[in-house]
Amino acid sequence: LFIEPRFRNLWGFNIYSNVGPMYEADTNYLYRDVEVSVWSGMRQNMNLNFGFNYAHRYNYYRSEINDQAWIASQLSIWHWMSFAPISPLSLITDGDIVLEWSPTGNLHAITPIWTPRIEYKLRRNIDLSLYSELVFQTEEAKLSTAKVISNRIGFLFAWNFLPKSWIYVAFNDLRQDEGAGLELAGRIAAVKIKYLIYF
Repeated sequence: LFIEPRFRNLWGFNIYSNVGPMYEADTNYLYRDVEVSVWSGMRQNMNLNFGFNYAHRYNYYRSEINDQAWIASQLSIWHWMSFAPISPLSLITDGDIVLEWSPTGNLHAITPIWTPRIEYKLRRNIDLSLYSELVFQTEEAKLSTAKVISNRIGFLFAWNFLPKSWIYVAFNDLRQDEGAGLELAGRIAAVKIKYLIYF
């Protein structure tokens, strides 16, 4: 099932649903999935998107750490919003709250994720962006106990130096809390060149 109406006032939404038998990791079960997404170009300089996804599926991560097949419900609630206070600058917030249930039906974990981002158009063909991805962990699935367990800071320089040809320079700094606060877990930089050759 898929429904996607769009309205003249720039609002719209879609509804997606899927139900059927599934076979994963030597396990048969009834898969269920429903997703609702709402969006709006509220103003010329502001855009908003929010929604949720509910699914009853095989959870590979929980199956591995619990050493048993973990087939249970999962709910993800998200938002994305951008605001451009001036034409070359965009302020973006992107967030998720993931709720995971156990196979017995008890709420097992809540994982909030928040990614604020700043994008700046230095010139018509040069873009800069900086973001920080914060991953939180809760105790006993209580949102009031949330604390940051991971913070990934990223920077991207993108230059469209020729038609359909780009140079990308990226930097990532990852810090994780293994019990003693956030500590450096990884740092990487990369350069990518994409060049279109005409024949």
